Amino acid sequence: MKKIGVLANCRKPEAVEILKRLSAKAAELGLQLVTCSEASRLLNKAVRVSDRAFAAKIDVLLALGGDGTMLKAVRALQGRD
Repeated sequence: MKKIGVLANCRKPEAVEILKRLSAKAAELGLQLVTCSEASRLLNKAVRVSDRAFAAKIDVLLALGGDGTMLKAVRALQGRD
């Protein structure tokens, strides 16, 4: 797994710090972060793709937030495992 999809609720108070740490760790491990959401403004090295292409461009999806973010993640996968 090299391409990690990231969906995050950026309104959460801890979102900025967590996404910063995630970005640094991904770079350290040679992983590519991919997003189709507002998280792209906080993930400076993430690849931004359209909602439509998102599921096809990732190997795994990381949803950071609450129930709403999880539901958004399920929809973003477009029926994929």
